[in-house]
Amino acid sequence: MKIDSLVPLLALAALGWALTACAAEPAGERAAAVSAASQAAQSPDAAAARTEPAVAMPATAAEIPAGFSSYASESIGGNRQCVVGAATDEDGMNPRPVVYLAETSGRPVWVRSLDLPADMHQSRATHCVGEGGALYVLLQSDTQAPQSLSQTVLHALKLDARSGATLAQAPLSVPGASGAVSAWVGEDPAGFAWRDAGLTVSGQYAHGEDRDRPQPFRLRVNGDLQP
Repeated sequence: MKIDSLVPLLALAALGWALTACAAEPAGERAAAVSAASQAAQSPDAAAARTEPAVAMPATAAEIPAGFSSYASESIGGNRQCVVGAATDEDGMNPRPVVYLAETSGRPVWVRSLDLPADMHQSRATHCVGEGGALYVLLQSDTQAPQSLSQTVLHALKLDARSGATLAQAPLSVPGASGAVSAWVGEDPAGFAWRDAGLTVSGQYAHGEDRDRPQPFRLRVNGDLQP
């Protein structure tokens, strides 16, 4: 065969080899990339990266506010207790009511800093009782800081025992009392108790000028804090 006749054949063969190499090169790169990804997916680091988003982050612990003082602690069953009190400012003044649910170990499950009732200067949560998945809390609030000029007013709150959310709230008026009176409930838990499908509140009250001669009172509200 003549050399002149071989030249076209050699040119065609070279062109075929070039096209084959061009087509094979991306496929090889893709195969290498797939192989590398497969190896990376099988590594311990990759496994950790895949599972990390599924790990639940720990909940932020409930914190009791600074300046808190406990007034009472009442067991509500289920190895939990309701703790009530007040938190003051840096100067130990202006108490604000606080209630929290705690485990028997003392670790708080949730903490609620309650709002002051309307027109009140300061307040404290003094009693708590649990009933039917709810916590009933007694607030004793003052209209002014000086006791000689202040009127003490009672309020009751109904909170969701699971979250501390407010379900109902109401002022507690002394039956038969007229005019501006101060009313208060002593430390005895019996003064704020659940009895016969209702909440019983008992304490003392007095008019401003008769503060040294208080009179007893007793009232009752239902589970929604209505008379």
